[in-house]
Amino acid sequence: MTTHELTDLIVDGVYSAGEARMTGAGAAGLPQVIVPGAIDHANFWVGHVPDKYKGREFFQYNAQNLLMRTNTEEFKILGGEFAKRLNLAKGPVRVLIPLEGFSEHSKRRARNLNGDDTGPWRRSDDYSAFVVSLRSNLKSGLIEELSLHINDNAFADACIDAFVKLVKS
Repeated sequence: MTTHELTDLIVDGVYSAGEARMTGAGAAGLPQVIVPGAIDHANFWVGHVPDKYKGREFFQYNAQNLLMRTNTEEFKILGGEFAKRLNLAKGPVRVLIPLEGFSEHSKRRARNLNGDDTGPWRRSDDYSAFVVSLRSNLKSGLIEELSLHINDNAFADACIDAFVKLVKS
């Protein structure tokens, strides 16, 4: 459900789980319902943003964490990274995509490092870049796009329903 460690992996954020993220359940042949939860940001420590990212958009999550908004190119890369891992799965896979927001931050405004408003955090075109990349690279498994936010009760219900169907099949 929360897969932001892959975003941190591709931009060298502080919470990368490494190359093995999203591979264990697939290697074991377990049924998987995968959600691109929180891939709309990478994590950096406040005051420690690499120079190459200083012109980007952010949200200060707490006193220690600064979230950098994922851009279109990174969403494309993430679609490929999800597919690469899921293509190795020995069990059934289903990906549910919450088109109305990948995290609670999608309800907020992005800011530059000076604190100036740079627009909405959620940008549908960027989500589309992820979906197109995932669809073009995923060799097996189902992808379902839902007009829901990741934190909607109906999205949680859809995830449970999808998992129950996978387990029963």
